[in-house]
Amino acid sequence: MSIADTPEILTWTTPWEAIRGIHARFSRSVEEALAQKLAALDPPTARLLGEGLGSLAAAARERLLLAPETTYRLLWAGEGDFVDFMQRSIIAEQALCGGGVALQSEVWTALGDAVIRPPGRVVPGAAVAGLAAIDYDSPYATTIDISGVRQRVDKPRPPLQGADRKVSLQRLEAALHGISQSGETVARFVRLFTKVLILQRDDSEGFSSGSNGEFVGRSLIGNPQLQGKDEVDVAEAVVHEAIHSLLYMQELEEPWVASAEPHLPAASISSPWTGRSLALRPFLQASFVWYGLLHFWSGSLLGLAFDPVRIHRRMAHATVGFLGAPLLDGLAEDQRTQVVPQVRLALEKMQADVQRAFQGIAG
Repeated sequence: MSIADTPEILTWTTPWEAIRGIHARFSRSVEEALAQKLAALDPPTARLLGEGLGSLAAAARERLLLAPETTYRLLWAGEGDFVDFMQRSIIAEQALCGGGVALQSEVWTALGDAVIRPPGRVVPGAAVAGLAAIDYDSPYATTIDISGVRQRVDKPRPPLQGADRKVSLQRLEAALHGISQSGETVARFVRLFTKVLILQRDDSEGFSSGSNGEFVGRSLIGNPQLQGKDEVDVAEAVVHEAIHSLLYMQELEEPWVASAEPHLPAASISSPWTGRSLALRPFLQASFVWYGLLHFWSGSLLGLAFDPVRIHRRMAHATVGFLGAPLLDGLAEDQRTQVVPQVRLALEKMQADVQRAFQGIAG
């Protein structure tokens, strides 16, 4: 499916195979990048990594290769530790599968959802039904720069522990239950496109969520333990970031703009949903995300798992941004012409659909 078909996907009524097709294309891109990376290595190292990957069961190999830390190293410049990272990650997956390993230092899975401690003891992290992996504790999680200014912080944060960890897990479990009650498609979507959900304390801000186009499938929730937040907030964050994952995969296959210039981070347009100044690419992504959230919350009214008053408020918030002037009118002329026709048509379709079907919600 092309970007022009994405609005239909985000109504959560599209046949599942069409949605999975986007994921399959991304998987092929990762495999191609792996082949190129191995070909660039010296033959003994390439052979060692190839044999290690070949020793894994298909599911374990896919877990490793589609982990955001792996795809970051394969698809972008990444970090200079590719070989060491792959060797450690292969050992971790072998241990998870029951293979005997002898270690002198601990290794984490590429998803950060388990650590193998010497001499070979597997220590799994938290897990809940409805998500492929959760990471509270790994160095990949605790060094994320939540502000988004840098990729990593120099000093790792202490992980959520004790009562804060318990509360955050309870809210996540309730959120995922509500998502599952809202429809099979959106529940399967969240599991497939969220490769790992990272939960972290953030002393500088309140509740937040985020993702990064260079770490496709990595969703982050900051401060899920805060008072005044609940499963509704967590559910919206989970679906929100999963949609970004889909869009990152889509954009990798089909560029959304005609040149790299609009990708520069300078603020260029005010979001009609949050009022924040956004560069062109984040603004385009946000438009699709809010459309998907509106339809998610609309569908959840039938599930009876979330407070309907809260649902209507979330629907109203998602609707507002579509009710004003055409979405691209706030762009400078040179930026507007850079948006490819398929994306412009998709934006026009989403805005027309919302104005036709949801206009009364905002009131």
